[in-house]
Amino acid sequence: MPYTLETFHKKQWYQSVLLWIGVAVVASLGFLALPRAQRLYHRWSEGRRVTRAAEAFAIGKYKEAIMDAKLVIARNPHNVEATRIIAKSLEAMNSPQALQVRRRLDSLTGTDVENTLAIIAGSLKANDLTAAERALRDVPEGARENARYHELAARIAAGRQDTAGAVGHWQEAVRREPANEGYALELAAMRLKSKTAGEREAGLQQLEKFAANPATRLAALRALLSDAASRNEKSRSLEYSAAVTADPGAEFTDQLKHLGILRTNRSAGFTPFLAHLQETSVAQPEHLYALLAWMNQNNLALTIPEWTAKLPAESLAVPQIRAALADADARASNWTGLKARVENETWAELEFLRFAHLCRALERLDDESGAVAAWANAVASAQAAPRQLEVLGKTVLDWGWMRKTEEVLWKLAATDRCPRWAADFLWSAARKDADSARLYEAARVLLKTDPKSVPARNNFVTLALLTGHDPEASQKMAAELHAQNPTDPFIATTHGLSLYQQGRADEALKVMGVYTSEQLREPLIALYQGIFLAGAGRFADAQEYLDAAARAPMLPEEKALYTKARGGAPAAPTTAFDRTRSDTAQLYAESRQAFLAEPKNVAARSNYILLALLTNRGTESASQLARTLHQENPQSASAAAIHGFALYQQGRVEEAVALLKSLAPEALRDPAVALYPALFLATSGMKDEAAPFLEIAAAAPLLPEEKTLLAKAQAGAPAPATPRSASAAPAAPLPPVAPLDRTRQDTRQLFAESRQAYLADSKNLLARTNYILLALLTGQGVESARTLARGLYKDQPGDATAASIYGLSLYQQGKVEEAVKLMETLSPEQLRQPLIALYYGYFLAGSERAAKAPAFFALAEKTPLFPEEQAFVAAGRSKGTTITVPVP
Repeated sequence: MPYTLETFHKKQWYQSVLLWIGVAVVASLGFLALPRAQRLYHRWSEGRRVTRAAEAFAIGKYKEAIMDAKLVIARNPHNVEATRIIAKSLEAMNSPQALQVRRRLDSLTGTDVENTLAIIAGSLKANDLTAAERALRDVPEGARENARYHELAARIAAGRQDTAGAVGHWQEAVRREPANEGYALELAAMRLKSKTAGEREAGLQQLEKFAANPATRLAALRALLSDAASRNEKSRSLEYSAAVTADPGAEFTDQLKHLGILRTNRSAGFTPFLAHLQETSVAQPEHLYALLAWMNQNNLALTIPEWTAKLPAESLAVPQIRAALADADARASNWTGLKARVENETWAELEFLRFAHLCRALERLDDESGAVAAWANAVASAQAAPRQLEVLGKTVLDWGWMRKTEEVLWKLAATDRCPRWAADFLWSAARKDADSARLYEAARVLLKTDPKSVPARNNFVTLALLTGHDPEASQKMAAELHAQNPTDPFIATTHGLSLYQQGRADEALKVMGVYTSEQLREPLIALYQGIFLAGAGRFADAQEYLDAAARAPMLPEEKALYTKARGGAPAAPTTAFDRTRSDTAQLYAESRQAFLAEPKNVAARSNYILLALLTNRGTESASQLARTLHQENPQSASAAAIHGFALYQQGRVEEAVALLKSLAPEALRDPAVALYPALFLATSGMKDEAAPFLEIAAAAPLLPEEKTLLAKAQAGAPAPATPRSASAAPAAPLPPVAPLDRTRQDTRQLFAESRQAYLADSKNLLARTNYILLALLTGQGVESARTLARGLYKDQPGDATAASIYGLSLYQQGKVEEAVKLMETLSPEQLRQPLIALYYGYFLAGSERAAKAPAFFALAEKTPLFPEEQAFVAAGRSKGTTITVPVP
């Protein structure tokens, strides 16, 4: 065909179409490739930040290294190198948090020998020999042929008073690194503790040689001094102590040791040397604080006022020194002087200690209300940082305030930085009180501090089973733990308890059947063997084991199982509880005992679940149990009402209504059930449908919490058609929820009121907001409050109040940067609102941008605040002050 103008136009049209198709294809391919491009970019960005963090660590900028590494982990929590950099940086900064990061790194790598050795070293530093030994066993055989491994093994052996074992490991370390004088010196020092004369003599000779070498002189003299002091050789102690103190490399701690030795030996040199230290320490606050602390601990507190009265005021202005002076007042029983000293001061980052000292003084001066307020401020101020909570806990423990110590340590346990000693204290306190609920929480904390510990895992699972926390997960964990440790009889009893609670007592006996009769007669194991035998109907066989267990210490739940196995359980089956009683807390405890004794009894389960929901105890676990109860009993009006109530408490009222509509109306008119369809229907706006159920419920006996729910339902329902007697008259409708009155100082009472309002109307936004904030501020029901805070923010993402409450929840968990970032999603106008500014300033004060905080605190100055919020301001304003004196 000839090439004409017409064909040209046609060809041009086709080319245009093809061109646009090509563009579309390329665009589509680009769109499909976009996610891959984004992943590549994020991977490149992550690698770049890790490199920056590594470079910062290499030049000693540890805080910068941590910041960069944390940004990586915020996007990718499984980044091994970023986690390693944080751990190494914290170790370089001598931070106790390093051990926790090392354990997290261990969960990411599993077989990292270098990290395992670091965990051992960190555990030794924390005086946790058990954890150190466990980690040492985790070192693979092929990695044990190095000096570092034997060094750590030697330190563990020394900690266990195994001198021969320690000497052997130091010898191996020296053999592998003969040029390491530090190992040789440690070997010589350990030989001094040997009971063999020749071994000890060899150690003395080696240390004398090291003392003649300027490079090792000071370390050798310290070892010789330690040996002389341990053997109470006074003349040798004085000789070596004087030599250590005279060495150019001696530290102030060496001088304090010399001062102590002079005093112990009643040397005439004590008084002039003390005067010398008093004179020279003034120039360095760290030394002044250390000397004051030494004098307090050595019964010289009465001499402190005379000395410090001569010192310039600026020398005593450092908060740690003020704390030492306050301690001196307390040791001298100068309570009036202590009150005057601390009442009108500010101690910057130690404000929590000032409040604690004030509480101590007011308590001794019989000002009970003042002491309570001061203590509340101390706790609120310490919540700014886990380290402060730990210091406060140690301080009041030293004062003998066991309950207050426990209160503080539970708050510390709620953070991500709970040290092992605190977890051990909580466990011991709960065990002493035989408090299963607290023991369960303490077991969870212990497991968090040492997740690889088999005893910690077993304790946690056992207590979870006994207390009914998340039964399905607990049963699974019990089976897994037994599969991993099939020869441990204590773990077998835990798995057996799980099977028993599922109605499988015969299988529990098979699990225990592999153990010897001697093992089965161990009191605690015998207890469970007897329970399993009784559960299988073998009551005569059970008595022998129950006799062996009679003197074993038991938790209340174990006593209930023991009593039932003995035949002491009530013969009558469990029935519905007495709704005329008003002591629902006691009723809950009784129902829980009955449920644990008969977990398959439907009435026992129903009672326990409903009372748990009504009293707001273990709500999440109770909600799961409620769902299971209804699934197993779909035609039961009681089970449906309980499951519906669990849904109602979650704000899922429509689901609760639909659930009950599947049942016959006659079944719902049972007086014990009628309240719940009335509540769900009235809350959903179906007033006419709710009316007949309301009338039945109003005439029925109700628990106090149920009366509150009835009043709420009646507030939106029409008056009943038929009159009721005065005795059956409903409670007055609840008043509308009001904003919090921040002029009130009784925040615990305010919390109780807000909780009642929230339980009565859980969908009311203001009621939820008030309850969550006060729970976080007062430290009551914190875990539940954190979940609610997250939900509140999710429901109200642009609301400044919801953001500040959720931010407080994050801050209290140690997630400071997340709290700051959350607040920065708000507009500048929102951040300038006084109360929002207060919380934003508080979060900033705990972050790397503490300098910005005062401007926001200033915006909240004229706003009335709760005592806890006032403490936030006091603690927050102290951030950024450079303190060189160690925290006591």
